[in-house]
Amino acid sequence: MKNISISSDAFENGSSIPVDYTCYGDDRSPPLSWQGLPDGTRSIALIVDEPGKTWVHWVIYNIPADSTGLTTAVP
Repeated sequence: MKNISISSDAFENGSSIPVDYTCYGDDRSPPLSWQGLPDGTRSIALIVDEPGKTWVHWVIYNIPADSTGLTTAVP
């Protein structure tokens, strides 16, 4: 089994998301990249939620399996 890893150039793993990417700033999505998708992946779905809370910030799905990331400010 492969391990999927996801990262962003906008912030470090485990750190707070910069204000520009929140409703207190420009309220835009941060750039994201990933690797290690399992063989046979048909599409990608991402759910961004707040750990320990029931707040879902955004959901995006049907991302093509050959994608390696998302740019800033995805609508």
